[in-house]
Amino acid sequence: RPGTSPPSSLSPPFPIPSLPPLDRGSLIDPPTFILLTEQVQALQRDKEILKTNLNKAEEEVKLLFEENIALDEANKRLLCLLEKEQKHRSERKHSAVIPPRASVGSLILSPLFHGR
Repeated sequence: RPGTSPPSSLSPPFPIPSLPPLDRGSLIDPPTFILLTEQVQALQRDKEILKTNLNKAEEEVKLLFEENIALDEANKRLLCLLEKEQKHRSERKHSAVIPPRASVGSLILSPLFHGR
């Protein structure tokens, strides 16, 4: 998960009962054998769960990657449209601010100039 740090030690996330020191004779001991068998089965279950979780996470990463590509393309199109709109607005403002030049002669002949 993002923002979480890995455990400082490599200890398993579940308790493992301590075993007495093993030798050939203790492997035949039924309680020790049963305990070892249970631990192996638990580890196998955990392994299968981890495999399933990994597969799900890999599929999710693939989907998010594809979605990210589609969003990037949409963002590029929107940015292009925004730039065109801003350029168009700038051109309209520029043409509205600067009136066309009037010649001095047309001002003199204008009715407004003579107060009419």
